[in-house]
Amino acid sequence: MEIVIDGVAAICDVSSSYLQLNDVDGAALSGVWPKLATDYAGFDKWLCYHNSPAPVEFLEEIGAVIVDDCVEMRATSALTLPRNTLPVRQIGDHEFDAFAVHHDKQNAEMYWNSERIRRDSKDWAIFTVDRPVTGYLLLSLRDATQAEIFSVDACSQEACEALLSYAAACAFQAGRREVLYMADVGAAGVKAALQIGFVAKGHYQGYRVKRTQHTG
Repeated sequence: MEIVIDGVAAICDVSSSYLQLNDVDGAALSGVWPKLATDYAGFDKWLCYHNSPAPVEFLEEIGAVIVDDCVEMRATSALTLPRNTLPVRQIGDHEFDAFAVHHDKQNAEMYWNSERIRRDSKDWAIFTVDRPVTGYLLLSLRDATQAEIFSVDACSQEACEALLSYAAACAFQAGRREVLYMADVGAAGVKAALQIGFVAKGHYQGYRVKRTQHTG
């Protein structure tokens, strides 16, 4: 849920001790930080910046560690996707456990772990080219107009392109007008997405201060 702390908007999930602030500049962050550090000491605090400069010096002072440094890429339904060269299939319930083990191992810091995905399985589609499941693509369909690719784990450039192309096509067929993909700077997924027609639109950085840390 969204809350306001000393005039600063935040996303708070009490059940998982998760707090997220978006695009808060250095002055506002330094002002609210003493309250965050004490009242939310038991929370993982995420400080996220979307196409805006992060106050790096202050973030270093409070012990924030950069976890995400991503290129924002988007594709619209007007995109003509290339023909897949590898067979891609959607993972069903019988393969979810295999996906879960791999996903949680590869993405230990991700909020959307396998437990949360399983709980809201109707909002997700998972694709793979492997048997058994090792590589995969995780697609969120929670938004009615925009799908989002949260993770791509592929053993080759060809597999990465095939997964991205297939997932985007499925999103468009499901009525989504756009697909968002935030990929780590320098990752194979960036090259693969641009290769099949995604367009770079911006940049995102996510910093984390782990729970129980008191600074202020």
